[in-house]
Amino acid sequence: MHVARFFALSLLAIVSLRGQMFADDWCGSSFPLVGEVNIAYDDFRGLPEGTWNGNTGVLIGVNLGTTLFDLFGVQVGGSYGVYDWYGRGPVVNDTGGVQQQGFVTGGVFRRDPCCNGFQGGVVIDWMFNKNFGVFALDPSIGQVRFQVGYLWEGYDEFGVLGTANVNTARETVFQVPARFRAVSQVSLFWRHIFENGGESMVWAGAPYNSSLMYSGKRSGTYLIGASFRAPLTACLDLEAHGVYMGPVGNSSNRFRNYDANVCIGLSYRFGTGCESCQQERLARPYLPIANNSNFLVDTNVSD
Repeated sequence: MHVARFFALSLLAIVSLRGQMFADDWCGSSFPLVGEVNIAYDDFRGLPEGTWNGNTGVLIGVNLGTTLFDLFGVQVGGSYGVYDWYGRGPVVNDTGGVQQQGFVTGGVFRRDPCCNGFQGGVVIDWMFNKNFGVFALDPSIGQVRFQVGYLWEGYDEFGVLGTANVNTARETVFQVPARFRAVSQVSLFWRHIFENGGESMVWAGAPYNSSLMYSGKRSGTYLIGASFRAPLTACLDLEAHGVYMGPVGNSSNRFRNYDANVCIGLSYRFGTGCESCQQERLARPYLPIANNSNFLVDTNVSD
């Protein structure tokens, strides 16, 4: 899978650069390179799972960021996960393989240099799948994701975040056309930054586009989500995020129409020896890489 090759090359680049990054002081550079590598347990389900179980597995990820002459930041990264190692029940179109999923994210951002003002970012996310959903198909879909907020005195940020789908993937199952696309959504958020560098964030909103499955209705009724980052050492953090999208439809099928995700793992930060400096803060990626909390999937077929 080409996403797996992307990660192999990315991790190799990080290992080769690690010594240089910690030997030099990026705080004097016009192009500081900072980022994080993480490994996590991930559990998710959505409309493509229908009445069947969700998916449980492990993922690895990398997120890199830099600034260009202190004007704006550039970030790129992604993740690769393997799910349902021992099977997930009698899926309708079982291919006999595990489910594989990859995300790639890239875009621009700007952090407020004074920790008291507007900041934001916009990225393009792409999802790659192998044996995805109840029909074990291989859709690849994309979305544009944005986040804009006002950082108040360096500790609290209030703003809006959202996504917009950019394509519809078309597959075929039992000679029936199957379509997949990202759920377009918008939410209000509040992020709090603690004195020790930890963070917490909550958001609430709703999908706004018409569903592929339910004509004239949205993909869900509402969205709620949360995330946190808790420092364990100067460079190592415990991280988690989750989301829930309320179902639509009548009482007989509401139990299969919801989206949910829970992910928890460890993240290793690198860049300036994990020390605090202005250049590192401005270069650190503003948006997380795409995941199953910020990239929900709509479809027209289920079971």
